[in-house]
Amino acid sequence: MKNCNDALTLCGELLTSATSAYRSKILERKGNAYNYIGIINLFQNNYPEALENFSAALRIYQEIGNKKGSAKIYNNFGNIYYVQENFPEALMNYFASLKIAEETGDKTGLAHLYNNIGLIYYDQGNYAEALSNYSASLKIDEELGDQYGKATDIMNIGVIYKDQSNYAEALKNLSASLSIFEEIGDKDGMTAVYRNIGLIYSFQNNCTETLKNYFAALSIAEETGDKVAITDCFMNIGNQYIILEKYSDASLYLHKGLSLAKEIGNYRAIKYSYMFLSELDSLQGNLKQSMENFKMYITYRDSIVKKENAKKTIQIQMQYEFDKKESLAKAEQEKKNALALKELQKQKLLRNGFVGGFAVVLIFAGVFFTQRKRIKKGKKLSDELLLNILPSEVAEELKQKGSAEAKQFDFVTVMFTDFINFTQISEKLSPAELVAEIDTCYKEFDHIITKYDIEKIKTNGDSYMCAGGLPVPNKTNPTDVVTAA
Repeated sequence: MKNCNDALTLCGELLTSATSAYRSKILERKGNAYNYIGIINLFQNNYPEALENFSAALRIYQEIGNKKGSAKIYNNFGNIYYVQENFPEALMNYFASLKIAEETGDKTGLAHLYNNIGLIYYDQGNYAEALSNYSASLKIDEELGDQYGKATDIMNIGVIYKDQSNYAEALKNLSASLSIFEEIGDKDGMTAVYRNIGLIYSFQNNCTETLKNYFAALSIAEETGDKVAITDCFMNIGNQYIILEKYSDASLYLHKGLSLAKEIGNYRAIKYSYMFLSELDSLQGNLKQSMENFKMYITYRDSIVKKENAKKTIQIQMQYEFDKKESLAKAEQEKKNALALKELQKQKLLRNGFVGGFAVVLIFAGVFFTQRKRIKKGKKLSDELLLNILPSEVAEELKQKGSAEAKQFDFVTVMFTDFINFTQISEKLSPAELVAEIDTCYKEFDHIITKYDIEKIKTNGDSYMCAGGLPVPNKTNPTDVVTAA
């Protein structure tokens, strides 16, 4: 009887253990399913759904103690926030994934994370840290024989040489990267490299090679259906045609780029499309349309707060170093932070994958440099644009002296306007709708004050400021301003 009881006890223990193991296996499969669905959401550009599914997978992985699964999810979160330019959140998730990879000895994960963290530092302009992380990633990828990772690391290192104006080394690394991508048949990588090589030739004023590489990138991007890359190629080609003074071709490609950027919600691409179109209109003498496009560029530019991101990035890096030393004490807090991910605000994103997002940043950075040289050729039209912004007396003084002396006006009337309940209204409108509403009002304001010889001073959000009695003094400005109001 005793042996039977012992046998029953043992069987009960085995059954409990088997049930627990079976439950863990089922949960693991469920977590994997959420993760795979999230990845599909990413490829479909359905980023809010991707966030929800990744969060569900993370909760399951943490419940069953699947560290490698949790590390992958944190990396996926980091990729999403990276393309949002939410660098602090991206870095926080990359570091969370890096910590687990270090604990589990996952070299492949370490290589990917070093590369992703390098991208963050690159975007912050910290080239030394970026190069350090890229080199660490390259060392591991060479050890593992990961050709894709190796090609990506070499490409990123080449881009740093580009930013240091070491074009020979940049082209050497990019060509080596392209050879590997072609060998393994990675078309996304080939697209990114062709665009980067085109950018370098643009810096060297080699327009033929520039367009050759941009069109090579466009051809592959259209083949793969990569809308983000196609948008970038349209804008790069359009900008190059501006340099070649082929304005009709430039307009065609820039408007294609703007239309596609709006379709996929790529706000950074929208911003630069408006900037290029503003310059193109200015060069063609379309000053009114140039100003309209420039206003839209300013609107989208101001929505990206890079300074605050840089500050938070440093704070997160310091927190990571502290957490690494005090990992046991912080374990519970990290779990709470992971659970809090489900409360994050849903946002429209751009695309997954650091290669494409990375190339967007470096191409736009270079385009700014090219544009500054190009604007010098349009001095006459720029002077006309200046007159459209400033009083003729001030504009003329700026052109002749390079500065304008302060003047005192003893008798002026100043008017300020304000929209009632603007904050509440703005919360109900999209950025484009809000800008359109304000623009409609301000155009009419401009028309009214011009009628009464009143000078526009500035606008700030929903505040419009103007003054009568300057820059040409008069005695009728109180009546003029009141009538205009």
